[in-house]
Amino acid sequence: MRWTALALLVCCLPCVLFGEGRERITNGGLEGPYRNGFPEGWRNNCYGVNQCVFSEETGNVHGGKSALKADCTSFEGGAIQFLSPLKLRKGKYYRCSFWLRAHGGVDTVHALLRQCPAPYRKHIGEKVEPSTDWREYVFEGVCLDGEEQAGLFINFKPSGSGTIWLDDVSVVEMEPTAVVDAGPVPERNVVPDGSFEVCPWRDWRVVGGEGSLDDATAAIGKRSLRVALGAASCQARCRTLKFGTGRKEFTLSVHMKAESLSGKVRIDVLPGIVISGQKPRLRIEAVPTGEWRRYTASGVLEPSPNGCFTLRVLAPASAEGVLWIDGLCLQPGGSDRSYTAAAPVEYALSSKRTANIFRKGESVRIVLAAQNSGDQPANQDMVCRVVDFRGSEATRMPFPVSVLEGRTLTAPLTLSIRRTGAYRAELMRRGEKQILAALCFSVLPPVNPTPAARSNVGGHFTLNELHMKVASLTGIKWTRIHDASSITHWQTAEPEKGTFEWFDGEVELARKHGVEILGEFLRTPEWASSAPDDTPRHRKRVFPPRDMAEFENYVRTVVGHYKDRIHHWEIWNEPYGSGFFRGSAEQYARLAQAAVRAAKTADPACRLLAPCTCGSVAQWTDKVIDAGGLNGVDIFSYHGYGMLAFSAYEKMAAHAARHRKTPLPIWNTETGATSESFYTNLNDDFVDAYTRHISPMPYDTIAARTVRYYVMALAGGAERFFLYWTVYESGLLPRLSAMTFLEYDGSLRPFGVAYAVAASLLDGAVFHKRVEVLPRLEAFVFRAHDGKAVAVLFSSGITRGETLGVTLPLADVTVADIMGSPSPAKRDGGVTVFSVARMPCYLIAGTLPGRLAEALRGAQVRQP
Repeated sequence: MRWTALALLVCCLPCVLFGEGRERITNGGLEGPYRNGFPEGWRNNCYGVNQCVFSEETGNVHGGKSALKADCTSFEGGAIQFLSPLKLRKGKYYRCSFWLRAHGGVDTVHALLRQCPAPYRKHIGEKVEPSTDWREYVFEGVCLDGEEQAGLFINFKPSGSGTIWLDDVSVVEMEPTAVVDAGPVPERNVVPDGSFEVCPWRDWRVVGGEGSLDDATAAIGKRSLRVALGAASCQARCRTLKFGTGRKEFTLSVHMKAESLSGKVRIDVLPGIVISGQKPRLRIEAVPTGEWRRYTASGVLEPSPNGCFTLRVLAPASAEGVLWIDGLCLQPGGSDRSYTAAAPVEYALSSKRTANIFRKGESVRIVLAAQNSGDQPANQDMVCRVVDFRGSEATRMPFPVSVLEGRTLTAPLTLSIRRTGAYRAELMRRGEKQILAALCFSVLPPVNPTPAARSNVGGHFTLNELHMKVASLTGIKWTRIHDASSITHWQTAEPEKGTFEWFDGEVELARKHGVEILGEFLRTPEWASSAPDDTPRHRKRVFPPRDMAEFENYVRTVVGHYKDRIHHWEIWNEPYGSGFFRGSAEQYARLAQAAVRAAKTADPACRLLAPCTCGSVAQWTDKVIDAGGLNGVDIFSYHGYGMLAFSAYEKMAAHAARHRKTPLPIWNTETGATSESFYTNLNDDFVDAYTRHISPMPYDTIAARTVRYYVMALAGGAERFFLYWTVYESGLLPRLSAMTFLEYDGSLRPFGVAYAVAASLLDGAVFHKRVEVLPRLEAFVFRAHDGKAVAVLFSSGITRGETLGVTLPLADVTVADIMGSPSPAKRDGGVTVFSVARMPCYLIAGTLPGRLAEALRGAQVRQP
């Protein structure tokens, strides 16, 4: 999402007519008098390791006489945060507006309506990218649940330091008295590829079962969707649809048949915003038989609160059951209307490559599929346009398409792409702008040859063939056993006392692909938990063991079984938080000591990691260390979420050296962020409590942040870095935003490409020095695996579109962008001249790291 001088963010209702609204903010003008840095109606809520001074600004304000200034001088973790308390009501519509400006290392500011006490549940909010000038930002939406104690929170996490100014804030509560539909009422079916003729995985996702195309049976066309059911209920989800209803009659229809079905199948038309207690707008409920039959449901389709809808097919648990679906249709009119396709000709782009990954120098070959559902041939002039990470056109390929009536055309397309990076192919008719189909793909550099035993590149993968191939293609040589795979967890390995389950096949698969495993001791089984009897079953796993001897037996047995294949083990995950460990720091220390005793007995050569801490719990970390929690531990582990300043990593190094003559080695075992999708032709307006919780940011911002996390971890002494996470989420539709580096269709997101590029340059590298070129530019210099010097440059306080000119007193330096492609650079005598923007870039030189660092200290930076 991009920002202009007046940025209107509509996160829920796209177009609403309102009656009178009620202002919920006290002192939205932030006028004085100020006490303890805040005016009446506002208060401090900072957390983590940082220093910020709040004060009254009376000079450059937007309105009135005062504005609130938040000046952060040091940031290592947590957030600079403040709020104005208010009450939220379920189903009410809130429009929030504020004026903001910023200076220094402030890339984003988060404004949100959320619960005031812990756990700070988020309701409505957005991240904005401020500029140095005053700009108004607006976000609005429906509150999904009521909240007696809530507030408007403003927070930011600067890169080291930064300042924001806030003024003229408003939160208006309203009743959505009338909803204007999202566009005109459609004339035909709104369900894309409802007959499943062209690549349905572009628009559908099967969760809890196995979906495939069946060419042997169909009610409409030549194919149907075959869903093999399982021991649990199964869903098929459609991507979010946006259309107007006009409060007219619509009919939902489908052809179905089934085998060995044990209950009813439900097909629901649901609003694109999930408010607790809501009901489907239309529903088909039926028990299909062994013969094709058409089922319908008709009624006035009331508008969705956000103008969007989604379809969901629910099938019951049936271990031997199979369900076939075809001719799924939602269109205006009564049930007498027959099936129509969403368009006379429907298109799809796909690739046969794993994760749509190509290697530099290869031909990029993709596949076009076109289905003509009409009664006459379709002849059209098409264009396949490819855009890069920045939205610039990389290539354009015109070609004619001719599809006979009732037929499907499949044709290969070869694209000319010479630079590494993330790309999006867009199909459109010549002379038009509407994107008819799109495909994200990537072109990667060769994988760094550093062997896995010395590699610093890790992820969180499921241990199956798909994910191990993705690991190999991206150069990720370590995986951490956490929620992507739980094979070493206590509740998985010993579900009943004395009964162990082994996953040797999964472990051998990782070894086959050259991927090393970081095992994890985690999650107490219900039978071994110290939780009170009335604790919900799913919460008992976070309590300490009832008997430490039982825990030691588990550790000893699991380590002993895998000792020839897994050599590194982490003792619990984030034990400082109640989400994973309901014990004190001292209890965790005793747990860690027990793990050390048991693991070293089973495998004296194994390497143990603890305490899996983070930057905002320094006191907890010191308590663990003081209680002996790291006695016998081989590696200090931490998670680096929000650690954007180098001083935060220096603090981790200090923890690793506490009470020791020789500091422990350091690993960053989990860090990541949530990205918006790189796809632009798909609606991502689906809203539920989870989508509001994850707070995605623009894909390029996350790409830059991922590189920063990785580079600063290495510069801060980490021997390994594990990106969170690297999993294909089969349930992404209808939601698209996620923490995974894979898109909903399995292609790499831009931050996945950026991570693979960084790994190709820095895997096996040795950190040399951090250089502050100027306050707005810092460099981290490494000696690469091949002996070359590599510097990674990060800028701060640079807004979109702004660049800095750099004159480096060193010739023969290659400049590469975040995607690994060469950037323009001029060489004049003994200097190299290039530009730096808000994205990180690389300097690669065939010289010693010390010489490159010296040149960077002598660099001159200017506005171009």
